[in-house]
Amino acid sequence: MGGLFEDLKRIDRKLIRHYEFQESHLKAVKRQCDEARKFEKVTNEIRMERDVLQGQVHSYLAQISSLKSKIEEQRCLVGAYERQVNAEYEVHLRKLESRNEDLRSSITQKDKQLKEANEQLRQLYKMLKSHEMLSWRKKTEERVFITILKNDLQAIWNEKIKIEDEFRRLKKFCGYKDNDFQAGLFSEDYVGTVLRRSKSTSDLTLQGGSEMEGDGLSPRKDNPFTAPNTPVCYSAKNSHGEGSDSPAYSRQKILQELTAIEKKLSKHKEEMKSRSPWKAGMDAHEKPTSTEKETSDKNEPSPRTDAEKPEEPKKQNSE
Repeated sequence: MGGLFEDLKRIDRKLIRHYEFQESHLKAVKRQCDEARKFEKVTNEIRMERDVLQGQVHSYLAQISSLKSKIEEQRCLVGAYERQVNAEYEVHLRKLESRNEDLRSSITQKDKQLKEANEQLRQLYKMLKSHEMLSWRKKTEERVFITILKNDLQAIWNEKIKIEDEFRRLKKFCGYKDNDFQAGLFSEDYVGTVLRRSKSTSDLTLQGGSEMEGDGLSPRKDNPFTAPNTPVCYSAKNSHGEGSDSPAYSRQKILQELTAIEKKLSKHKEEMKSRSPWKAGMDAHEKPTSTEKETSDKNEPSPRTDAEKPEEPKKQNSE
């Protein structure tokens, strides 16, 4: 179970890093929104300047038309005087025309800037939309991963409770004490050892069950499941010398139950290895960068040394 808790802690750390990654994306989205607002403000200012310049152009065109009309009137009235006056007006007209050309060139330049700003704004809107879709997708995947993790955790706890109930029932059936169960005598290694020992001594148990005493009661002497300081169980014979509580019958029953529990444990471990929700969820996300890998390697706990490994339960000499 310690390995399962280590896996859950590692998954929790990965979820925290994923949440920080999402927070950075949200900050980038906010920053791009601020830039988009700035571009909109600049665009509005350019548009206002263009409107002002267009108004000036219209006013200059009106002035030019009025000046042309005045020139025509002066030409009709006088000759030489008209030429002198028209010379000044023509100079002023050239200035206005040059100014008009400058204003037209500035208007075209402002139009180009406005088009570029609109294109940048459009690209920013696309990037903002893609970031929003990515954030929504990641939130959805996080919800799915959290649901899968919760379901797997609930299944692990249910399986753990079932296995503990099975062990307690077998402990009670074999006469083990509570402190033996809490000390880890029913670990997976110990169950495998007991199964191997029970297979090697099954013939001795069958012989001991058939050679019971004639008073109808016989102690379970050859049972390797009997813990120290455990009262000896007695059982009545049947017509064949083996009752429902005889050593051979109870030994075979316990052997079958322990084999079934061992199969359940191995099957549960294989299912947990093959069914990893975080491994399936990482395929949908981007691969972590080298810095994130280094931080994850630093945050992962170091493997246990030989000194930190839990002590194996001592084998009981029941033979």
